[in-house]
Amino acid sequence: MPYCIKVKGDFPAAHFLTGEGIHGHNFSVEVGVYGGLNEEFMVMDFSDLKNAVDEICDELDHRVLVPSKNAKLSEESIEIQNEPGYIFPISDVAVLPVESTTAECLAKYIHLRLKERINKKISVSLSEKEGCSAAYTE
Repeated sequence: MPYCIKVKGDFPAAHFLTGEGIHGHNFSVEVGVYGGLNEEFMVMDFSDLKNAVDEICDELDHRVLVPSKNAKLSEESIEIQNEPGYIFPISDVAVLPVESTTAECLAKYIHLRLKERINKKISVSLSEKEGCSAAYTE
């Protein structure tokens, strides 16, 4: 797999980690897709990859990111079962099937979402701020 194409995306969101209160980041995502060239001499179309990345970023944009294990859902709100506890309107939250909302787990989550559409080796790098990033590649 000698070739790689990359696109970037971003989204602001809030999260909390064990022992920390809620806080936010302007997350940036860089996705690389690896492979040989197709009949059009591309790994894949940049716009297809960018659309997939933007769709995931849009779902996380301006949301509180919550691991599903910490969430107690009702029709109108979500209660975070953490210390300290929080209650948010359901529209402000993205409940994710992750163990934690660390950069590492979020990178893997985005990777798994992309793998649903793209059958190639993918690398996802997620930055919380410049110089602080985590990546998941498979």
